[in-house]
Amino acid sequence: MDTIQNKLNKACWLLINYPMEFPIGLSYISATLKTDPRLSVHCLSVGSIPHHLPAITQKLTETMAGVVGISGFSRNFSSLKQIVSCIRDYDPSIIIVFGGPIISSDPVFIHNKLGHDYGVYGEGEETVLELANYFITDNGIQPEEIAGLVFRDADGQIIKTSERIPKNDIDDIPWPDWEGWDLGYFIDQQAFGSRWVFNTHTDHPREILLLLSRSCPYKCTFCFHSIKSFRMRKMDAVFEEIRALVDRYQINTIFLSDDLFSVNRKRILDFCQRITPYNIYWSASLRVNIAEPELLAEMSKAKCIMVGYGLESMDDGVLRSMRKKITASQIEKACQLTYEANISVQGNFIFGDSQETVETANRTLNWHIKNLKYSIALSYMMVFPGTELYNTALKQGKIVDAHDYIEKGCPTTNTTLMTDKEYFSFLNEAFFIAQFIPAHVINVDINPPSKIKVTVICPHCGEIVFYSAVPLSCSNVMCKQCYGRFNLDPHKLVYRNFISPDSHTNILAESIRFLNEGRAEEFNRVFLPFINEASESDIDMLSLFGTVLLLQGNLEEAKNKFQQAFMYAQGLPDAHNNYGVVLCKLGQIGFGLAHFQMAWAISPECWAAQANAQFVSRWLVEQSFELIPFAQFISDFPSEGLHITVPSLSSTVSTALWPPLRTSSEHPLARDLLKEIA
Repeated sequence: MDTIQNKLNKACWLLINYPMEFPIGLSYISATLKTDPRLSVHCLSVGSIPHHLPAITQKLTETMAGVVGISGFSRNFSSLKQIVSCIRDYDPSIIIVFGGPIISSDPVFIHNKLGHDYGVYGEGEETVLELANYFITDNGIQPEEIAGLVFRDADGQIIKTSERIPKNDIDDIPWPDWEGWDLGYFIDQQAFGSRWVFNTHTDHPREILLLLSRSCPYKCTFCFHSIKSFRMRKMDAVFEEIRALVDRYQINTIFLSDDLFSVNRKRILDFCQRITPYNIYWSASLRVNIAEPELLAEMSKAKCIMVGYGLESMDDGVLRSMRKKITASQIEKACQLTYEANISVQGNFIFGDSQETVETANRTLNWHIKNLKYSIALSYMMVFPGTELYNTALKQGKIVDAHDYIEKGCPTTNTTLMTDKEYFSFLNEAFFIAQFIPAHVINVDINPPSKIKVTVICPHCGEIVFYSAVPLSCSNVMCKQCYGRFNLDPHKLVYRNFISPDSHTNILAESIRFLNEGRAEEFNRVFLPFINEASESDIDMLSLFGTVLLLQGNLEEAKNKFQQAFMYAQGLPDAHNNYGVVLCKLGQIGFGLAHFQMAWAISPECWAAQANAQFVSRWLVEQSFELIPFAQFISDFPSEGLHITVPSLSSTVSTALWPPLRTSSEHPLARDLLKEIA
């Protein structure tokens, strides 16, 4: 028989959220637990592990909780296991209950690996409430009678109970526990760009996540849904919650975090009509086959700033393999119509389907390069446990050890028809293709430097836009007029204003003179200490160093330096041009051509980039390539016909310091271009 103290402890729950952002799933769990007046429920969000583990032990001491509930994703396995170990070290008798996708993807397998006591799979609210009742009631329901549960019996055998039937009316589930998770704090702490590009439509975002439905009616091979039944909330209930959120937290933006907002045109129009009086921004996910001008116009009028589409590929064969039930032509139409409606397009092209080939990857990336205005992200296929793609990868031996795969955070795995060299080289370069075109900066005020005031001309609508508080961590921005997205590069803006390159000019001139004269020892003595003193965020230095390494023939190191520069800033025309030369010399001329095109788009004055782009394009035509060969190595390309430019720290460090490189205007293609423009 349990003591009274133990019963009191078991009535006290601590819910832990990792990583630290507002936990929409756990907030429903805590709200449900709080419907039982016998239970005491505490909430804790933690950030980096293991740095934040002491916060867990401190909270356990404060609350005397006998039960800890945790939710998580498979990719966070290592950190979640450290949290479990932390709790066990503090008090082995504490009951640990795990839920979320990491459990639902493979309940029995994960139960053997994480070290928790109970696993909740599927829809968790009712399961957790019944389990909490079991902990504090002597003669109530037993664990084996609770649907949606995994645990060990007295003999140590893992028991998985029957699946829980999803709740048909999800409006019966209590609203998320706003107070328990301190939603007000999350909202007050939001800043311009704090959620990547989604929080840059206004200088002072106050955004919340809101669910209008659960699960998804589609069964894409790469997507995991712990609950198979798609259910939608009633619109009256949705707007009752919205009214409360506006009144209590003065929100100005709603991110509808549903996997799919709706496939019903009437429901979307109803939402538009009801949200309009609130005068708040919102965004949602739709399918491309529902996009039509009239619907998008109504959404735009109702202050919809972004529509997320599941794009994935521009190859119909790959889309069929993924079971997307859409076509490339529907994607193209939806993107164009959404753009024309002044709504930002959010979507990803993910490379890694089981039918992905060099040709299909090239087809997608060719389309992307021609349509940078949509700002579509490029990504690898993450193989989530529990998906059809994951199960296929296990059967084919592409994932050899399931435990090792999950423990390492689900690392990138080649599940395509490409070779590993083709696939990983393609991914590595695709990430450095610009996904946002740069804006023209009119004015910059860097006082204070942590919050930059910037005035730009939007590259999409041509309007002048002012931003009053751009943090250094924000590089991709949404136009306040048309909601198109572009690149801003705050690191570069601050660096150019705070670092005076005049003091470097003599060092650069001397080191370059040594290089030109073939005096490698003197060059290394002068230049390398100079460059090594620059921090990794000094993007111009990195670009310059990459160029020096390129001239020395050290292509892999040059490639690394340019990539470091691009991690901080995408708006470097000289770096794009010279990086393109590196790639062409390494046989990746498709990506090289893309960087020449980007350099020219960023700066029309970069004549070498235009000459290089035309040189490569003509060669491809002569070789009868129908697509730009991105996912392909070509060893016989005449890269000696390409031209290098000089990345300068400022106008005071000109190309005159590097006479041997002033050759781009001498190329026949460049001469023709100069004549045409003149």
